[in-house]
Amino acid sequence: MGKIVDNLDDVAKLLSKKSEQKIILKKRNQSQRILRNKRNKREHNEDRKIMLIPVLIIVLILLIKFLEALGLGVPLTPKNKIIASASEMQSPSDLEEEKRMIP
Repeated sequence: MGKIVDNLDDVAKLLSKKSEQKIILKKRNQSQRILRNKRNKREHNEDRKIMLIPVLIIVLILLIKFLEALGLGVPLTPKNKIIASASEMQSPSDLEEEKRMIP
């Protein structure tokens, strides 16, 4: 040590200073460790939230495909479209005649 010790009081002071520094250092390290753990947990939770969105999208797509396979879904484009030309359509007068014939 760089200090000259003359009596026991000086020794006690030096020892108490050293123990105070150790306590302060220990508390600082402990608080840094706690803050680091909190930050790691927060980052882990953020990663989990980010991954939740693509997983939900995939699950919804699979659910839609499953429901379509069961026949519960309505296709967007009907396969059996009936296209009527103008000549095949009945005029309003023809409809009135049919109603009169069916009593």
